[in-house]
Order: sequence, then C-alpha cells, then structure tokens
Amino acid sequence: MKFFQGVADTYKGAGTTGATATDLVAVPLGERSALATVTWRQLQAEGSLGRQWRQSYNIVRFVEGWRILAATFHLDAALEQ
Repeated sequence: MKFFQGVADTYKGAGTTGATATDLVAVPLGERSALATVTWRQLQAEGSLGRQWRQSYNIVRFVEGWRILAATFHLDAALEQ
C-alpha cells in the first residue's frame, strides 16, 4: 500500500484532482481470471486533461474477491501526453 500512497501523493503534488476510467474492455481468461484494459484520464485542478494512458490488468478472483496480479502500461505514442 505504501507504493500506491506514494503514487497518489506524487499526483496530488503535481496538481491533479483525480482520474476517470473509460473504454473498459474485459476479456475472460478461464473461469476465475480476466484481462481488463482501461484508458485512464488524469485531471488537473481546473478540469483540463493532465495526462492520459492505457493500462491492462491481469486479475484473478479469489475467495476474498478480485485481485490484480500484474499491470501493464501500453506504450502508445498517440495516448501519451
């Protein structure tokens, strides 16, 4: 959790107010796993787009619920800002 808190603190320090997820695509990989891909849009305090990226998550359903096992950033120049 320290990693994610550090990321959140860095984003907040850069003047971002949050992020929205769009273009979600989920592909089942068997009965208990999936590949979920989403486009993230990070917003600045005044509402403008700070940055945008696409990311995929390998997720697995355990008894406790869904868990992310791996995350991959898509290196697409058209989405990088």
